Amino acid sequence: MLRSGRVTHVICDQWFGPGQPLGMNLVKKWKEQYETIERAVVLTGTDIAKLPATGGVDMVLPKVVEPAELIEALKLTKKKKKTS
Repeated sequence: MLRSGRVTHVICDQWFGPGQPLGMNLVKKWKEQYETIERAVVLTGTDIAKLPATGGVDMVLPKVVEPAELIEALKLTKKKKKTS
């Protein structure tokens, strides 16, 4: 998907298990490789105060997050339907 050049927003988990790269590291790598990525959010089940956004991560949010908060973090806006 990233190689397609159409990905502009990424939501990534922080923890994939022992021996796997952390989401923060993946996002940093992806943003360096794929300039189409505008915003990246990492989700975590740990205390977010311990995981400040760094290395290309725009925001760190808890895994239980309200959709509106995620939309705001990604700087996405809902398109208004045209009314006739």
